[in-house]
Amino acid sequence: MKGSITSRLLVCFAALFLFAALDVGASYHFYQPQEADNDPDEVQLTGQALPSFDPNFKIAPVVQAAFGGNPYLVGPIITPTTTAPQAETNIAINPVDPSNCVAQIIDFSLRPGGVLTNGVIKYAQSNDFGVTWQDSFVPTSGNYALTSDGVKWLTERDPSMAMDRSGNVYFSSLNIKLAPGQQTFKSSHPPGGVYVCAAKLPALVLTDADCRPVFTYTQPTGNTHDVDRDWIAADASTSQYSGNVYVVWVLYSGCSGSSCASKSIAFSRSTDHGVTWSPITQVNPPSQTAVGWPMVTVGSDGTVYVAYQSYIQSNNL
Repeated sequence: MKGSITSRLLVCFAALFLFAALDVGASYHFYQPQEADNDPDEVQLTGQALPSFDPNFKIAPVVQAAFGGNPYLVGPIITPTTTAPQAETNIAINPVDPSNCVAQIIDFSLRPGGVLTNGVIKYAQSNDFGVTWQDSFVPTSGNYALTSDGVKWLTERDPSMAMDRSGNVYFSSLNIKLAPGQQTFKSSHPPGGVYVCAAKLPALVLTDADCRPVFTYTQPTGNTHDVDRDWIAADASTSQYSGNVYVVWVLYSGCSGSSCASKSIAFSRSTDHGVTWSPITQVNPPSQTAVGWPMVTVGSDGTVYVAYQSYIQSNNL
């Protein structure tokens, strides 16, 4: 009898593990992103409703692509920067002279503190196809990023970069929270904005006057917006639009407390190499109320393309 009870218990436990693995008998209507998926500085997402699963859906068979030509060879690993720790890299190549390479990264070496209170953009330049590099920080004051409006920023995030045919290099980023002395308290929606720094090859030099706001709120209180996931592109074509610069980002509006009323894909253009920026244009139609992850690029004829994600269910934030 004891052996029989033990056997039944083992069978029951095995069944429970099987049900748990298959999600049988449970109904999980929401997916909660892991904390690691969300930077603490970003707007934290609520549980996201997933589209219903179609049991008849079938994945198309995978067809292996055939490539010709010589195989790619991996060269020596080169470190463009001289400090660490770092995160969130980008790199761009001069469309006219490929010997000019510029890289961009968030660097945490200037002052103590973790992801909530630290991070300044550093850029590195190479004029010999990436063999040797020279690195510098964007303009700083007291080890905090400094922009043309005289604001010192606690953190910089989501760097993106682009080059045009004239050798102009553009660095975009989210500048979030005011440095100590300007803001001494935590806010649910702290001051912040989208900024673009502009410099020119062959030797990149940035001053705070070169780092201008595309969209920003710099007062210690009263911010009703949040920004996320910027991306930048420069027109490197030979069209009449060559040299234009375009930035997209996620714009949260109507923010109060721990939530925001809406969000959209924001777009702005500069026709004077990042000195001034156009009023914001909303890319997504009003019917798309849950959008994110925008990117922008420019075609060889000057056509601008913006890609973004639109969630199927409206309560996906």
